[in-house]
Amino acid sequence: SLLSPLTWRYALAAVGPAGSSGAQFLLNLVLLSQVSTTAFGRFTFLLIVAQFAAAIWSALFCAPLPALLADTPAEERGAVIERLFLINLGGAAVAGALLLVTAKLVGETWPTAGVFALYAALALVRWFRRAQAYVVARPLRSTASDLGYCAMLLGGTLLLWTSGTATTEGAYWLLTASVIVGLLPFA
Repeated sequence: SLLSPLTWRYALAAVGPAGSSGAQFLLNLVLLSQVSTTAFGRFTFLLIVAQFAAAIWSALFCAPLPALLADTPAEERGAVIERLFLINLGGAAVAGALLLVTAKLVGETWPTAGVFALYAALALVRWFRRAQAYVVARPLRSTASDLGYCAMLLGGTLLLWTSGTATTEGAYWLLTASVIVGLLPFA
């Protein structure tokens, strides 16, 4: 039945990622209409690099998490998660440095490259916390994270569109703010 609890749980889990994708698509449309083709090309390329980093992150930190915690005694899980989180933070800092250099190499200014790197590094931390929330049976935190991210990104995209003054650096600041809002349910 479409009204079963399982259907509602699946819909709740799917609405966040679908909304986030839709919000990022709208941000791209706004930038496409308001920035130069060169700036838009760099922005698009760097978002693909950030998604590639997230895929690697998922393989390194998120996918092994359920198997690792399944073999860990219940009283030790909290300590294991905290150690993994600290490793995740260190890795995100290294990834941020690599992404900073990547953004600079494709032609971004240092300030813009810095904001992009901050966004991408924080997004990796959020990605880990989302996976962790599912593993410890707190899926509503992941949903709240996704919805907060999506709401902030949609609202900011609307402001960029109506102001008519969008820049790629402004878009990276918006993405960074959205990720910070998306991290709040895990605080």
